[in-house]
Amino acid sequence: MSADLRENLFADEQQRVEAGQLLERVEESLAHAKAQVTLPDDVHLSQDFTRFLAKVLQQIAAGGSVSVSSWPEEVSTSVAASLLGVSRPTLMKHVRAGRLDAHKVGSHTRLKTEDVRAFRHELIKERRAALNELLELEDELGL
Repeated sequence: MSADLRENLFADEQQRVEAGQLLERVEESLAHAKAQVTLPDDVHLSQDFTRFLAKVLQQIAAGGSVSVSSWPEEVSTSVAASLLGVSRPTLMKHVRAGRLDAHKVGSHTRLKTEDVRAFRHELIKERRAALNELLELEDELGL
C-alpha cells in the first residue's frame, strides 16, 4: 500500500457513525480484558494499538479533530526535555552524567527517540519509588 506521507482526511457523517459503531466493539473487547482484537483474515491488533485506535475513533465519532503521526527517529534537546517533563538544562545534566545517550549533528545535540522514551519510563519508576518511600516514612512516623 503506497500512501502520501502527509494527507488530510475528513470524516463525513456516515463515517462518524461507523467510527462510533467500531468504537463500541473495540471498547467491548477492551472491557473484557482481551489481550488483542482480531479482525477478519486473522489480523491481530495488540491491546496498546487497540487503545490508540479507540482514541482516534472517539474523536472521529464525536465529530472532533484528530492528527496522527509517528515519532521521528531523533529529537532535539528541547523536544526531549518536553517529553520528559524537565527543563533543557536538567536534560543536559542527565546527558553529561551518562544517564541518557546523545550525539552531535553539527553544533546541535540530538537524542534517539527510543532512548528518550526508555529514559522517561525510568524516571517514572524512580519517581514512584521515591513516592512509595515517602509514604512508608509517613506511615512509620504515624502521620
